[in-house]
Amino acid sequence: MYLLTIKKFILYVLSVTLLLCFSSQGHTGVFGFFNKQDFLLSPSIQGRLVREGKPIAGETISRRLFYGKEYIDKAVTDSAGYFSFPRWSISTSKPSRMFDGDSLSQHIYIEQPDSEEFILWTAQFFFFGDQNSPQLASIFSDLHCDINATLTTYDIPTAVNPDKEFVAYTLCEFNFPTVTEATTKEN
Repeated sequence: MYLLTIKKFILYVLSVTLLLCFSSQGHTGVFGFFNKQDFLLSPSIQGRLVREGKPIAGETISRRLFYGKEYIDKAVTDSAGYFSFPRWSISTSKPSRMFDGDSLSQHIYIEQPDSEEFILWTAQFFFFGDQNSPQLASIFSDLHCDINATLTTYDIPTAVNPDKEFVAYTLCEFNFPTVTEATTKEN
């Protein structure tokens, strides 16, 4: 009799636990571990590729995003050197996971056969939400990339965590008043 009561209790506890974890009713289940949400990998990007002010046409530009797995798309510059990428978001449960330490990497580069990729922009985000910042959307709305420019590291403040900054390494120029140049490195 006593053994039967213990088995019923264990079965009850397991049933309640499974119900809480996988419930589509409640807010997000236990701690939201299985709750998928939209996660922005990159805002839309508009840019221009030039060499000493002259447009570079027909160049393939790649955008590689990494957040747990790799996402890649490509654009080709038009006759005036302009290129663009659409906004890219995914549906994932990663941001809900308390102990998931993945960061987001954004990398924009020119593909070069038989050599290393030519960096236009690279950034790493460690704080959830920084990639949603109005600063980044503003920067990406008008990138001017001169391939003869020097790669520079910038500290860019975030709107989500005002006392935090994310770091971008780029040869592109952009207008944003609160961005500070951190270091300059040769390309």
